[in-house]
Amino acid sequence: MYALQTGIERKTENSLDNLMFHYHNYDRKYYVLGNKDKYYSETITVKGERDLIINDKISYGFGNEYKYDWANFETQSYTSQSKGHVSNLGTFANTGYKFNENQILSLHARNDYHKITDENQTYKINFTQLLDKFRLSATHSTGLKNPGLYEFFGSSNFHTGSESVDPSKSKTNELYGEYNYSDNISFNSTAYRTTISNRINGSTNLNGDTNQEGLESELNLGSRDQNISFISHFAKSRTTSGGANSRRPDLSYGFDYFKKFNLPEYGPFNLNLNYRHIGDHIDWTGSKNSFVKSVDLVEMSIRKDLYNNMLSLNFTNLLNERYEKPGTYSQDGRAVSFGFRRKY
Repeated sequence: MYALQTGIERKTENSLDNLMFHYHNYDRKYYVLGNKDKYYSETITVKGERDLIINDKISYGFGNEYKYDWANFETQSYTSQSKGHVSNLGTFANTGYKFNENQILSLHARNDYHKITDENQTYKINFTQLLDKFRLSATHSTGLKNPGLYEFFGSSNFHTGSESVDPSKSKTNELYGEYNYSDNISFNSTAYRTTISNRINGSTNLNGDTNQEGLESELNLGSRDQNISFISHFAKSRTTSGGANSRRPDLSYGFDYFKKFNLPEYGPFNLNLNYRHIGDHIDWTGSKNSFVKSVDLVEMSIRKDLYNNMLSLNFTNLLNERYEKPGTYSQDGRAVSFGFRRKY
């Protein structure tokens, strides 16, 4: 697996132009029940946008994004395969209006022209209010999720792809609050409620709406040399019949820790430690949907700048958890890697 990205950027006092090219190649092999399953995919993305500031109150931007996806996989552990490609051209625009130093209104709109699902429109409206150390905002937005290559072109004993499957659409209302107690202590929380219609289920769409709601919170404590963030996510995602949706845990939490060291023997270096608890949830186990156990994931990295060279020692899945994500796809155990990056 590898990715290549390059871009061109031009800045002036009141404008920003950006053109980006991205290529992603994925080549992954899974060993399941003694068989080797192979997955190949390629993604090409080209995105260009322009942002302008008219005056102290008005700004706007616009752009285009083109994305091409191709994939080919065939499994040996069970009969399943997929091969095909899709493309999508997105056109977007946004504008912001600053009523005063404490009130801001922003509008976003996008049109997507998909090779198979044709044209669809989405939008987002946000209002932000500043009150001393508080920041409050309300957002209403619509969303779009096109079917993937497997829904369009895949086949197995349980599934036959179809180009007639429609995209899922959503409407979300969101309230956000942030309180900056001091330069070293802050807290923010987001409450949201989403209604999803036309939910994709294999090569068909489900009737009725799916409802999701939740509360995401973060407590930030730290300074320039040390910082820790505690995060939590309480969620409720239910189907039209009231059952739990797949891969949607009701509870997840964790923390991110960062510290700068300066030891006499080794000089300055940075430590990053990340922990996530993902609660038990419904997932496909190979024969049916059932609850899968929770998992605790820890990652750690040590980085040192040495003569304009960034050296890193990285640990993933430090607790060596054995888990599948998504179900039936085994993930790697504990791994150690070394990194090197040169600054010019």
